[in-house]
Amino acid sequence: MKKMLSLLAAAALTASLAGCGASKSYASAASRPAIAEAAEGAYGVSDDLDTGFNGSGESAVLPEASSTRKIIYTSQLDVETRDFDSSHTLLRSTATELGGYLESGSCYGSAENGNRCTDDTYRIPAAHYQEFLNSVGDIGSITYRSEQTEDITSRYVDVQARIDSLEAQRTRLQQLRDQADTLEDLLTIESQLSEVQYQLESYTAQRTLYDDQVDYCTVTVSLSEVQAYTPVNTFSSRLSSAFGESLHGFVRFWQDLAILLVYALPYLAVLAVLAVLLIFAAKRLPRKKRTPSGTANYSALYQPSSGEKAAPSSENKAEKPDTK
Repeated sequence: MKKMLSLLAAAALTASLAGCGASKSYASAASRPAIAEAAEGAYGVSDDLDTGFNGSGESAVLPEASSTRKIIYTSQLDVETRDFDSSHTLLRSTATELGGYLESGSCYGSAENGNRCTDDTYRIPAAHYQEFLNSVGDIGSITYRSEQTEDITSRYVDVQARIDSLEAQRTRLQQLRDQADTLEDLLTIESQLSEVQYQLESYTAQRTLYDDQVDYCTVTVSLSEVQAYTPVNTFSSRLSSAFGESLHGFVRFWQDLAILLVYALPYLAVLAVLAVLLIFAAKRLPRKKRTPSGTANYSALYQPSSGEKAAPSSENKAEKPDTK
């Protein structure tokens, strides 16, 4: 029982060292022989058991996996054509002849209006990727072209190293299962074996996905039916394009302004009602009459000189004349 537990611990330690990525597959070479010797001493595991590592401490399959770069190619092309039916048929037949296939596609517009368009996504073998792009240029006029590349070599090597490590661990666990003496040992080994198998299937599916993305490039072609091709990028076309964009921006500005006013209309209505109420309340308030701060007696302030005749004051005017 103790030997079985020690061997299971050694197997788990080996998986943790080797299953942490491609970089961790270069772990200390001295630790792995020690684990292998412990497993061999416990249950007589043979030396020719494939552990997935060579004597230098490197993964045995790592140089082979990294011998070629793993690159994913993706392209987007916008194409104009005046003969929509023949161009669309030629495009699909070309993809089939080169070993590719149509992954997805959509078509809209009508032949009566002469405005049909298609958005097709093709999967093309990497060996014929450039050939297919060149053939698209012969079908019509390319108005837009975009290409992206993604190097997944390090991720692919990492997944491959994990798969190799898990396969080696599965082999060891299967041998230990055949040598189990007790039911408890058998259940413990089966539990670890199920976990290893689950991880192995997950990484294998990831590798399959990488292989498909690398082996088949993704090309999306938007084919548009036109009556006349868009002119090349000349000064007049640039001038016309700039004027069109400016006009579009001008119209868009007023549209946005109208939308803003409609959006703010409830708030403006509330503010208008409040303003009317404030004006009405201000008019209803009683106004205070102005009282003169002091009336100056201009007659008292003005003293005529000796030669001048004083003007009769209001009091003198009020006096009745003497009657004789």
